[in-house]
Amino acid sequence: MIGWLLACGLAGVPLDLPSPPDLPSPLGPTAPARALGTDWQSLSPLLRVRPYDLSTLPDELAAQVSTGIGRAPDDRLRFVVVVDTPETVGVVGPATAAGWSRSEAEIYAVARAHTRATLQSDLKRHTQAFPSLSGGTIPGEMWTGGDTASVLTDLDSFLGPAPHGALLSVPSRELVMVHHLSPDHPLDAVLATFAALTVVGASPDQEPFSRLLYWWHADTLRTLTVEDPDPGRPRVVSSPTLDALQHSLQEAKE
Repeated sequence: MIGWLLACGLAGVPLDLPSPPDLPSPLGPTAPARALGTDWQSLSPLLRVRPYDLSTLPDELAAQVSTGIGRAPDDRLRFVVVVDTPETVGVVGPATAAGWSRSEAEIYAVARAHTRATLQSDLKRHTQAFPSLSGGTIPGEMWTGGDTASVLTDLDSFLGPAPHGALLSVPSRELVMVHHLSPDHPLDAVLATFAALTVVGASPDQEPFSRLLYWWHADTLRTLTVEDPDPGRPRVVSSPTLDALQHSLQEAKE
């Protein structure tokens, strides 16, 4: 996978249920749906939290994801509760919560617990030395298995110790690349390499997720914009978030 990414780069969906009314609206191609009830007992075991990069969604779907039950750690990123089946994925909205007589907080907590349990079973971690654009390698990990992008919704359960935070590239829903940040690693080289990996995107057989980079630090997830100038190499765009990242590692050196 990494060989394919570097060779190229360095040279969901609302559920189709009959009711309640805010569940329908397909997010993409699906197999024939199985018969499901719409009550809490039937659907609560299928609840998951999925992340979505709003900038990658058509306007109508972005609006639905934005109004579904969830959290927004960043203006461009939303964690939304879905009913997840092998055939399709459906956003759960406020009308559904009212129909279930459950609070949105309870529904989110149940979905998050199911997501964590699924990831604990499905997630596979691979130690990976990423080839640096500046020469040498950058230590990190590749995560795969299931809806791998969902780790963004619960990073404190999966990253392990990260005193200086972590940088993540999530080009597809099935692949997350992780680097634990350290003042001992040259930040410019890390950013340049991860920007390139992000721009390359998903392999042809994977569902694209995001061309943003994600910075996790002090229990907060923030986004970094990546641009691909022509001519030139991919790079992280200057922003207050990038300034904060640079300042955080500079403070750690002192």
